[in-house]
Amino acid sequence: MTVQPTGVPATQLYPSIFPDARIREALQTYIVEMNDSTTQFLRRPNPRPDELRLTNLRETIKRAEECMAEFQKRNPKIDLKYYMGFQSRG
Repeated sequence: MTVQPTGVPATQLYPSIFPDARIREALQTYIVEMNDSTTQFLRRPNPRPDELRLTNLRETIKRAEECMAEFQKRNPKIDLKYYMGFQSRG
C-alpha cells in the first residue's frame, strides 16, 4: 500500500516499515498470509498455545513491534494505527 497524507511524500508502507527482507519473510511465515495476487495481507488463524511458545514466532512479533515503533518515530504524520487497522471501531 502506498500512502500520501497531506504534506508527506508518497510512502510504500510494507517495505518502509520493514526494510529488512528477513523480517518480511518471517512475518509472512508466522503472522500473515498473502492473497493469491500478493496485494493483500490475510490474518493467519490464531496460534495454538504450543505455537505461542515458538522462539521464532515470539522474536518475529518483537522485531515487528520494534520496526513499527521506529517507523512511527521517523514518520509521525503517518498514523500506523489507521493504516494497519488498529483504531477503534466503536
